[in-house]
Amino acid sequence: MVAKTISDQRDDERATLERLGGALETAQKELGRLWQLHEAKFGGEGEYLRDGAFTDAGLKRLRHFFGEGKKNVELARFFGVSDSAIAYQRKKWELQMANV
Repeated sequence: MVAKTISDQRDDERATLERLGGALETAQKELGRLWQLHEAKFGGEGEYLRDGAFTDAGLKRLRHFFGEGKKNVELARFFGVSDSAIAYQRKKWELQMANV
């Protein structure tokens, strides 16, 4: 067995690091693509309304607030919608909770 010189070992390490860097870049690009698909389907993080309707993230946040007992007026102000929109969603949530 031939012993590798320090220079050969460094070259091998450099080549390995370059391969890992390439794999990491590929993984980051794929993650970005998948995140865009996720946001298109479910809405972005912090995006609670789209086209006048609550996104899945918005409904999740809204139901969390309902569980905390927040008032409709506070929620309407937070989400930037009318009190009646919050009241409608609260009624739906209460009916769902009653049927569980």
